[in-house]
Amino acid sequence: MKINRCYSLWRLICLGAAISLTAIPLISAWAQSTDEIQTGRYLTIHNRPLAEQMDLLSPIIQVHFLPAIKTVGDAIREVLRFSGYELVEPPQQSQDLQNTLKKQLPFMHRDLGPISLREAIIIILKKKSRIFV
Repeated sequence: MKINRCYSLWRLICLGAAISLTAIPLISAWAQSTDEIQTGRYLTIHNRPLAEQMDLLSPIIQVHFLPAIKTVGDAIREVLRFSGYELVEPPQQSQDLQNTLKKQLPFMHRDLGPISLREAIIIILKKKSRIFV
């Protein structure tokens, strides 16, 4: 009876040691900070934001303006529609910007891309103007 108790106590000790030895690498892997996350057996992803998420004017776009878009202002509003940005209200715009936005959109600017959003805005405005974010 005493041998049986020693044997079962020994089995419990060995089982506890085996569990703790397998849990240590799992805990250390979990606590380790890394730039990659394993999402599958052979697939990892980077734990960093994309360039387009950091700079909202850098995504590559391709635009074809419909005939309803007639002015430069309409084109800029259409390009900015899904970007999260918008033009400032007319009282805050300079007179030069207001005049530019009222001009007719050139035919060559009706199809743009693939091009970055920043470059599309500069091309539509016809000059290297400052873009304030």
